[in-house]
Amino acid sequence: MVPRSLYANKRKELDEANLEIEYYKSCLDTAKRHKNTGERDEILLAKKIYHYDEMKQYDKLIEIYGSDASEGVEVVCTETEVPITDINRIGKAGTLSKADIAVRMRKTKKIYHSSVKSKNGAPFAFLNHTPRSAKVFSASGSLNKHLPAIDSLLQEYICKRNEGTIKEDTLINNMECMKDTSIHSAMIDMMVYFMFDGTGSCESRCKADSLLYFHNDSISFVRCCSLEEKREYIESILDRCIISLRSKGMPTKIHDSCQPWIYEYHNDGNVTYKGSVHIRVDKKTSTSAVTY
Repeated sequence: MVPRSLYANKRKELDEANLEIEYYKSCLDTAKRHKNTGERDEILLAKKIYHYDEMKQYDKLIEIYGSDASEGVEVVCTETEVPITDINRIGKAGTLSKADIAVRMRKTKKIYHSSVKSKNGAPFAFLNHTPRSAKVFSASGSLNKHLPAIDSLLQEYICKRNEGTIKEDTLINNMECMKDTSIHSAMIDMMVYFMFDGTGSCESRCKADSLLYFHNDSISFVRCCSLEEKREYIESILDRCIISLRSKGMPTKIHDSCQPWIYEYHNDGNVTYKGSVHIRVDKKTSTSAVTY
């Protein structure tokens, strides 16, 4: 007769083996469906956190979130905050959400709405091809008050492009006007908005209050719940932020409101109008400033 304790141990081992199989099958399915590295890693990271919890590997969760995760976590829907109970139902967040994953700490009930940044592919962008005519810069937009400062920086960018002293991609801190504290502050506020709060068209339905970095197979967490923490984080990566003006994202008909950001690119008698601002972060960016 098999002792009950031995049976229970074997049953536990079998259950864990089945969970491992289901996890890897789910990850393989994600890899097949999503060829874009950033999108794929958003989902794989969420599934990894989910799997750590179902396997009760709380030590790994503590490495990410700290002691708040000592009793485990729940991956929840970013919009409804209802717990997800099937790993195969974890998918990409909606396009109007700045948070890619929401995770509730069982110990404190605190939910972190995190933007996932993959370091396994190309450097990530957080301000994507946005023209000056975007709603967020309009008279009623969240960033309208910062428009004079942004104009000053981009007009310096255009001037230096025309002089040939910078290329299309250049570090924001290469702009002399960033030494002006009011312009510096306005650019930080703009970058905070696009990193955590919204897009050119609207504010997010689910804003981000933290970041999760995915590098190879490791996960690191950056808490940015307060405005001060968000500004501190942007300051910590500012020397790696690369700005450019691109043609992608430009309206078919160029409005007068676009003109202050227009760089005219001449090539073999053809003119391309580049007036959509784009900001990405160099791969070497450190996340140590506010990592927990």
